[in-house]
This record gives sequence, C-alpha cells and structure tokens, in this order.
Amino acid sequence: MTLARLLDRFLRRPFEILLKTPLRFAAGRIFPAREPRVFPGYERIPGRGESASGGLVKLQDWVERYPNARWRANILYLISSALPWTARWQVRCARFCGARVVLNQNGVAYPAWLPEGWEEENRRKGWIYQHADFVIHQSEFCRRSAERFLGERTGKAETLLNPVNLAAFSPRQRSPEQSAPFQLLLAGTHQFGYRVRVALETLQYLPADIVLVIRGRPVWAMSEDQGWQEVSKWAEDRSVQARVVCGGSYSQREAVEMFRSCHLLLHTQSMDACPRLVAEALASGLPVVGPANGGLPEMVGPEAGVLVPLEEDFSEEKVPDPRQLAEAVREVRANHASYRAGARRCAEERFDRDPWLAAHERIFREVLGAAP
Repeated sequence: MTLARLLDRFLRRPFEILLKTPLRFAAGRIFPAREPRVFPGYERIPGRGESASGGLVKLQDWVERYPNARWRANILYLISSALPWTARWQVRCARFCGARVVLNQNGVAYPAWLPEGWEEENRRKGWIYQHADFVIHQSEFCRRSAERFLGERTGKAETLLNPVNLAAFSPRQRSPEQSAPFQLLLAGTHQFGYRVRVALETLQYLPADIVLVIRGRPVWAMSEDQGWQEVSKWAEDRSVQARVVCGGSYSQREAVEMFRSCHLLLHTQSMDACPRLVAEALASGLPVVGPANGGLPEMVGPEAGVLVPLEEDFSEEKVPDPRQLAEAVREVRANHASYRAGARRCAEERFDRDPWLAAHERIFREVLGAAP
C-alpha cells in the first residue's frame, strides 16, 4: 500500500469522520446564521476547466450563487448521483446539530440497470432519501421511480428539471450548410456499452455523408483503452469506422465548443432520469434524437427533436431501435433549421438556470424557517 493510501485511510478519513464533519455543523448551531449557509457534501467542487460528470457538474453552477460553506453550515445539500463517501455520517451530524438536509434526487437502482445489487444500492440511498427535510426530484420520472423503489416519505418535495447556463451554452451563429458534414454527437459518461453499439448501428442506416462524434469515457470496460478498442471493433464490424470520430472526456468549458461543432445529439440511453447533457445540447441549438422513456419526454418538446417509442421497463433492459433512430435523424436533418431554433426555445422555456437557483433560495429559506 502506498504512502498516500496509508495517509488517506489512517489520517484523513478518521479526521473527516470523527472531528471535521461534526464540527462543521456544530459551529453552525453555536454561531447561527440567518442566511442559508450551504455545504454540498464536498470540500472542493471541480472547476469548469476540469473534467467532471454527473451531479458534480450541477454543483459547478450552484457554487457560483451559493459559496461552499465548509464551516457554520446550516444546510447540507446532497445529490443522489454524486454522494460523498461520508454522506450518511454527514446527514447524522447535520440533523443532530439542527441543520437541514436537502436532497437532489436523481434516478434509482432497478433490475434492468443493476441486475445484481440494486436492492442494496436502494437501501443505501433510500436511508438518505427518507431522512431528508426536503427532496428536489430532477424530473417526474425521478419522483415516480423514487416512490416505487425508495418508498413513500412524509417530507416536502418538488420537481425541478436540471438547469443549464443559457449564456454559456448557446448556438453558434451559422447555417447548417456552412458546417458539412452533418455531425451526430454521442456524449457523456458511457456506463453501458449498448449506448455506443446502438449509435453505430444507427449510423449504418444513414447516408454516407453523416459522421458520428463520440465523446466521453467508456466506463463499462475495465479500462478506457479497452473500451475504445471495443468501440473500434464494433465500428469495423459495421463498416462505419471511416465515419466515426472518437474523443475522450471533456470539461464544461470544452463542452461548449463540442456542442457548437455538431448538428444533432443522438442520446441512445434508455430510462435516463434527467440528463443535463440533453439540456446543454438543446441550449446549444442541437436537436435531440433518443428514446421516449425515462425523463426525456419531459425535457425534449416536439419542436426540439424526435423521440422514438420505447416502453418503460424496470425489470428488463430495453434499447431503442437503430432503424427508428435513423429515421428520426433523417427527419431532423431535413428540417434542421426549424428543429435547431426549437431546441434553443425549448431550453429557454425549461432549463434556465436562474429560476432553478431562485427556487433553491426559496426552498432553503423554507426549511430553515420550519419547526424542528
């Protein structure tokens, strides 16, 4: 075991558990503040120039409005898809010291997604869900899933779709003809290999002048190198390797140009709860093609893309039909200017960051004013 791991196990972690976390919230009780002082579960949130994914990306916007209150915290704000390793201990300390717990609830575990261990995963996260003073569901799909798999709760809750910075993520002023070839984007953290396979199969049924750009990490494999080797083999097997461009992970700053350089987001994941990736793409003027299940129907209006039929099934994995996805891509390409304008309009109506932050301010003040 390396020195760094020894220090982490026997010095940093005991200090975090036994001393720092309790003092963080105890100080907030001894020296109370009238204004919300919010600790997001992490000492440090990655900057926009750093690689980050999932719930941590949301916090990059959030900490600009609410500075990370490492001491004298009176609210603990947790995101279910990015829980710190001390999350349960933090909840216990916060509640003991009179601080409030607000949980941003993403998706849950279920057999089709996690065949082995889904029940244990839900027990772990369900404890926090049940002990939160307020739950913010990222979509109505998230709310229904939580009620089904985490159980009913008596505390207050609200649904707020994941936001996007509309000033940072915006369309490039160009016409589609100025940026040939027509580029499909498959991006995000690729937890499941089928996301990439379905996209490659979709490319098979599309004209030869359409290119697929793949960005993100292939985390289903043992290593990134192995994952990209599998992607290369799948592309060769489908004779589309000349039309595939692969790239690695990206930061929030790099994401802006990534979206602007493409024409359409191909989102092949089934039962996705509320992917911020989709909100960022729409804000950037990218229409979306994907399955009509999970949270996508709440995010993508008919003016902003085409969603293909796919049933909602928690027990068995269902994937979108590549032929239907290809037909949807053709439809969007044929009317790209209209869909492009509709994508931005949809983002402005549904994902503006400012109302999302204002709702948080209201919720924080509400929980602080509630009786213990």
